[in-house]
Amino acid sequence: MKFKFGKLSKDKLIGMGFVLILPLLALILAYKLVLFWGDFNTGQQQVIDYVTGTAEELSEDYTVLEISHLNDVLAINKKLNYLFWLLLAGAVLILISSLRQRSVLKKLVLSGGAATAGLGLVMSIVAAAGFNKLFLIFHYWLFPQGNWSFPVNYRLIEIFPQEFFVAISRNILILTIFIGIVFIVASFLIQNKHRAID
Repeated sequence: MKFKFGKLSKDKLIGMGFVLILPLLALILAYKLVLFWGDFNTGQQQVIDYVTGTAEELSEDYTVLEISHLNDVLAINKKLNYLFWLLLAGAVLILISSLRQRSVLKKLVLSGGAATAGLGLVMSIVAAAGFNKLFLIFHYWLFPQGNWSFPVNYRLIEIFPQEFFVAISRNILILTIFIGIVFIVASFLIQNKHRAID
């Protein structure tokens, strides 16, 4: 027995793919933009340049444990870059394949935007309810080897206090919600253009 994808099933699968791709793409894009446009002090900027791959060396003195952690962050950022381009290619291909069907394109853009804004909103609520716990879970998940916790007198702790991570997280989530809203607004513009053609 062969399983056939009807037109509706294919559209639903494409829609589900876009609803999964766009929020992750927007979150990574927001992360990249916040780090690129952020107003950081010299020490913070040097570390950010290192972990994002735009600087090859650290100019400050750090312990072996700190450098090990920063190298892990650099490795994660490299993987995020690959994931970003893969998600971007997927999103673009889905949108291009839907250009001829304005109603499908409108639904994709609207549902992707709603999912993106929704993800940002849910993550904002979770972060507001318990940032410390979320921060710990995030670090246990990304750095299971445990090299992310440092004594208070270490340079990284001095340069990156908890307030830094709260502000960065807030900015990333606000930008993610904004990207979702842009897609929602764009979906209504697509509909209006479609009506004008009819």
